[in-house]
Amino acid sequence: MAYTILAGGYRPSIALLAFDPSKDTSEALKLVSDSPAPENPSWIAVPPTATASTGGDVYSISRPLYSVSEKEGGSALSLNLADGKVSVTSEVPTQGAPCHVHIMKDGKGIVISNYLGGSIVYIPLAADGTLSSTDIQRVTFDFPYAASPAPNPERQDGSHAHHCIEGKRGLYVADLGSDRVWVVERNDGQFAVADYIQCEPGYGPRHLVLSEDGEIHHLRARRDGPHRRRVPATATKTSAPLATPVPFLPPSIPAAYTKFMDGAELVLNPATQEVYASNRLELHASKMNPTLAALAPADVAPGDAVAVYTTNSATGLDNDVKWVRTDCCCIRGMALSPDNKYVALAGMCKGGIAVYEVKAGGEWTRVGGLAIDNVTDFAWL
Repeated sequence: MAYTILAGGYRPSIALLAFDPSKDTSEALKLVSDSPAPENPSWIAVPPTATASTGGDVYSISRPLYSVSEKEGGSALSLNLADGKVSVTSEVPTQGAPCHVHIMKDGKGIVISNYLGGSIVYIPLAADGTLSSTDIQRVTFDFPYAASPAPNPERQDGSHAHHCIEGKRGLYVADLGSDRVWVVERNDGQFAVADYIQCEPGYGPRHLVLSEDGEIHHLRARRDGPHRRRVPATATKTSAPLATPVPFLPPSIPAAYTKFMDGAELVLNPATQEVYASNRLELHASKMNPTLAALAPADVAPGDAVAVYTTNSATGLDNDVKWVRTDCCCIRGMALSPDNKYVALAGMCKGGIAVYEVKAGGEWTRVGGLAIDNVTDFAWL
């Protein structure tokens, strides 16, 4: 079976890739086209009902795709893939600096998370799937540290909506700046904040995933290194304290080095009941600050590690973590294939794109790669 992948990032284009696992590792992943796009199309979302078709070198898709452009002013995009080329079919301002796009389950609109501007924006879709410029709704979030110093002033200088998912109570929005996961409900067609899940000061929730039983997994970015945690989707601002977050740094990281590390992506594989959490900056902290060179991990591979841990409904997260060492430095993008057999990941600055075959127990095998940098997200078609 052959696969089609789109790759966006801090680039002026969107790459169309073809992946054929039956071929040798050096030939399995190839670049089909690199289509011009508005600046920095950093996230791409695919409707669950979309179907892709390939015929020779002809690649097309049945429904529009959606992306964000992190250019000045920020915009949401609808995309079309036809004859192996990606084209922009509509563009709407996001009223902030966007970093994520979520397609509503009813297929009638998209939700943009604005990292700068502390908001989400709901944009309705026209009958042809393009973005409507009318009936747009914006929901802004309070910043609890406005009158006092934030726990992490370098990252928490305002509300920073980073990621949005849809679950039992509506939308859940990870706000790195406010240490909250906002619960946004829709009543009579209007979106509004209904509640929030309070995290401890400095937690900085970044990305979220829902498990099959509807519970939420967090990935955070904070000063003492990336952590993970599972919380009930029914948690509220008045709930009992959340479960203690667990770090997922590889054992190669010295204790004095953890505060310079960061996480990026969180992926749930329903086939193996495992969660993949990517680390980044293992090889870069000493480059950002030469005085840290003595703390840098020694004798590591040329890329960052992905933590693999299991989940179950009784205990939430299994602490028996395994780490997969990659060749990708500063992992940002990481996405699972629709059949749950492969993971594509990308190093922002080194290592390009790599595809791994994944099996239970943290058994990952590199089966393809391509030298394209500055990729931050993938969409498997």
